[in-house]
Amino acid sequence: MTKSTTQFTFQATLLATIPVEAATKAEAERKLRTVLETSDANLGFLDNAPIVVPVAIEGDLDLIEAKKLTRPQRGSRRQPALTNERR
Repeated sequence: MTKSTTQFTFQATLLATIPVEAATKAEAERKLRTVLETSDANLGFLDNAPIVVPVAIEGDLDLIEAKKLTRPQRGSRRQPALTNERR
């Protein structure tokens, strides 16, 4: 006796944080859109088959500018930490 199965399709929105080096926000966005609009995302395996889906950008990209904090005073062992600042 064979077991009957049904295929289901789910639509999911995934969020990603992707670092981009650029001189301006416009350049960073242009670089990112150019790459992502022609990309696929590999999301792992399901039922022993790879999950590879096309990437789509919906709406505006949310820029989070990473800046280094100022250096600690002389003699301090603390390392400068990265901070994320929304723009």
